[in-house]
Amino acid sequence: VRYDTMAAIVGEGFGSCDCAVLASGEAFPDALVASAVAGYHDCPVILTKGSSLSAQAKAELQRLGVSTVYIMGGTVSISSSTESQVKALNGGIKTVRIAGADRKETSLKAMQHLSGYDTVVIASGEGFADGLSIGPFSYWSDSPILLGTKGSLSSDQMSALGTCGASRIVIIGGTAVVSESTEATLKGMFGDGNVVRLAGDTRYETSAKVAWFSIEEGMGARNMAVANGENFPDALAGAALCGHNASVLTLVKPSNIFAADTVLLGDDDHSGYAEDVRRGYVLGGTTAMPESIKKHLEELTN
Repeated sequence: VRYDTMAAIVGEGFGSCDCAVLASGEAFPDALVASAVAGYHDCPVILTKGSSLSAQAKAELQRLGVSTVYIMGGTVSISSSTESQVKALNGGIKTVRIAGADRKETSLKAMQHLSGYDTVVIASGEGFADGLSIGPFSYWSDSPILLGTKGSLSSDQMSALGTCGASRIVIIGGTAVVSESTEATLKGMFGDGNVVRLAGDTRYETSAKVAWFSIEEGMGARNMAVANGENFPDALAGAALCGHNASVLTLVKPSNIFAADTVLLGDDDHSGYAEDVRRGYVLGGTTAMPESIKKHLEELTN
């Protein structure tokens, strides 16, 4: 199940940690913005049920020896009783809830939790794929993700962008998810050359563009991972692992492994990185990620 996969991912990447970010494994919007918060504290993202602390989350919080937990979202995402269960662990864990009235405001609260960043990412709060693709970069660079709805940001989000001190905006996804008018407004604020849009015709093409961007920024493929792009939990936990390892994550599905192949084999504009992979990860069980995908990637990287 998703919580077992999460525990395996956290166990692979993190030994002991003073803190952790707790997010819902059932609903994605609040969880999407967890990557930057986790990166800021260099800690894992742990997933739980909203109504009660999953056994796997409890075990990981205990194993890590966590003393502070940052909870993403309001009590609809992570209930008060779940928070109480967290507080009772490890001799008393301190909890900090990062939450707003809706997904836009929660993403703004997450941005305001951070400091010293140069880049802000804009992604859709209505779908998870684009936010997942940029998750490792967000973690690695401490770049907050602001979520929009119906193609636009709120006036509060726009106001915060004007005063946050960042110099660059990276938009993930096409104009259907972040509108041309929103992009034009951002260019007016930051300058044409400081607003970048990464978008393909599908989530998998977008994932490839995000991976190349991340590599150009200084990340690599040494510990790259692949996760199913049709669901969010595995990639969400994996974003922290990849960000921690400064390696990209690509979204795939059994019938479309374009993004992973492109990074490994290269394309017209980039050399492939298959030889750079030392310990890659296929995230999720064989239902989500058939053994054939693992074998294919092993053949490319051996």
